[in-house]
Amino acid sequence: RMQRPEWLLAPPDDLATSWMCAARPAGTRVLAIAAKNQTLLRGRNNKHVATVRTRLPAGGCRRELGKASGAATVLDCVQDRVSGALQAVDVLVWQGRDMRTCSFEMRQFWLSARLSDLDDDDDDDDDDDDD
Repeated sequence: RMQRPEWLLAPPDDLATSWMCAARPAGTRVLAIAAKNQTLLRGRNNKHVATVRTRLPAGGCRRELGKASGAATVLDCVQDRVSGALQAVDVLVWQGRDMRTCSFEMRQFWLSARLSDLDDDDDDDDDDDDD
């Protein structure tokens, strides 16, 4: 289930020390569900928006397709209305690991680290092409 952003009408006194805030990107909220070598995008009403290939585990574009094909990854994302690009704002499940009960700070750290790992994998693949 997607988190709903809240309007900050009056900042609390302890905003800098006790709160975590992030700007919400412009676009359409979707759940990206990567499983069985494809990624389904579902809107807030659970309506199917699109089926795409992503570099997410089990999302369809990675070399080790069979390795993670049974373990789903689910991200809360914003899809840019013009380019169609996805921006992940939260992780709910990563390769079958349920992250929903983890703290927001931990999920943000996990998401950043895992997406960085995907970028590093691409850099390694590019290096292999130079040989």
